[in-house]
Amino acid sequence: MKNNNVLIKDFKNFDYGFLKCAEAVFQTYGSEGRLGLIQNGTNPGYYSKDGVSLAKAIRFGNLTASAGAVACITGASRTLSLTQDSTTLSCILMHAFISKMDRSKFTKKVEAGIYIGVEEVYKHLETLAKKANKKDLKQITKVAVNSDEVLADLITDAFNYSGNQGIIEVMMDKDLENSVFEKREGLLLKNHGFTSPYFANREDKKMAFESEQVAVICAAVWEYTPSIVTEIQKFYQDKPRSTPLILFLEKSNPDFTEKLIGIKQVGYNVCVVACNSYDEYSSEALLNDIASYTGASVYNPRNIESKIIFGLADKVVSTVEETTILNIEVPLEFKNLVTTLENAEKRDEKRIKMLTTKAALLRIGGLTPLDIQERFDRAEDGVGSIRSSTAEGIIAGGGSTLAYISGLMNTDLNHKEKQVGYELIKWVLTQPILRLLKNANRGQPKWYQPWKPNYLKSAMGKYGVGYNTSLDEISNLIEDGIVDSKKSIRVAIESSVEQSIKVLSLGVIIHDPTEMNLD
Repeated sequence: MKNNNVLIKDFKNFDYGFLKCAEAVFQTYGSEGRLGLIQNGTNPGYYSKDGVSLAKAIRFGNLTASAGAVACITGASRTLSLTQDSTTLSCILMHAFISKMDRSKFTKKVEAGIYIGVEEVYKHLETLAKKANKKDLKQITKVAVNSDEVLADLITDAFNYSGNQGIIEVMMDKDLENSVFEKREGLLLKNHGFTSPYFANREDKKMAFESEQVAVICAAVWEYTPSIVTEIQKFYQDKPRSTPLILFLEKSNPDFTEKLIGIKQVGYNVCVVACNSYDEYSSEALLNDIASYTGASVYNPRNIESKIIFGLADKVVSTVEETTILNIEVPLEFKNLVTTLENAEKRDEKRIKMLTTKAALLRIGGLTPLDIQERFDRAEDGVGSIRSSTAEGIIAGGGSTLAYISGLMNTDLNHKEKQVGYELIKWVLTQPILRLLKNANRGQPKWYQPWKPNYLKSAMGKYGVGYNTSLDEISNLIEDGIVDSKKSIRVAIESSVEQSIKVLSLGVIIHDPTEMNLD
């Protein structure tokens, strides 16, 4: 049999694509960061400060260079999927790794030294982090939305309403010129996510199925039931394949999952979520609650009179971990159900809490579709930042914390190659603050320019000190409210190290000629 695979060792073009992709993204870093223009054919294009949006638009005529760009996107996307933040920082760190390390000298011992350094960084981050207060959260959000005060206020108001355990969902609204925050109640199904990542339709944000105006089917089935698939096929007879549909099953079934993956792969926007719980009663109750909230009925093929009646959700977001269902108008039947449960002699507090989850709906408007899209991207960044900041606390921002930690690292590993990896981490940690300075047109002093402020030295010498772009001077960033989420910084380091080591460990690149059309 003929083998069509092409084996190459064209690492020069691969690294070129990787580095150019990272460079495009980190132009947006910091409040003085620049916008990127994403141009597609003859369309007018749109401006964005969202790092992953820029990165995903990058391709090269050379397939190997494009593969390098995709590798960079993959590293940044991992950070985004876990924190919805710090993708640009991930690109800065990955760029530093790949540009500094000679791959011909990269060994397992060097890799070991990198990991030793990383563990030391994590310990310092843990020591330096503090719990975020409301003022901190507001400032973090403001930075994430590119200093848009109105949008930052909306997001912090939404967070204050929903709380850390509530729901914040962002929706585009072409009928609004401005953006508004509305109070709602939604369903947050923790530990009930999609049955396969193949159902994800938004890999750019978080590996998730995310759609608006979603048709809902609830089925009390434990085994594959052809009548449900037949009903789905009928549903799409007079509707576009892009119409979203989600199937909630009482219990996960691999045959159902496999069948709907097949439907998904030919272009239909479908998803399957299982309501498996600790006992049959809880699974049935959850399925009935979903049906009540969406206006559906629970289909039970064991009952010959049972029929499939579709429900509707204004928005559904399902990940591997949880599913959020949001409706602007809640059916009267659902309101009555909540009232009955709240007045019951023996209250099911867990169920009541799930049914009355506070949901903040951010409706993003604008003057044009491109304007709405750009605001929507920033709003999602802001929500991700405020969520991330409450998870593990905050640290001084502006790249200053990483520079400070670099100054603390002085371990002697007594091994030449391991020390190379350790010293590489120390150098990489200094690059975010230097990139921030470059984007603000502020360089480091040369030996013959002692009158210039040494921003890097100041940051490395005292925790919290760094370059304040708004004041254009060295200041105490914590006192100025310039802080970062400790979780997002930690994950950015983790993702950049993981992806950079993979890239530096490459021995061969395999292309399939049938896929060589990425120009």
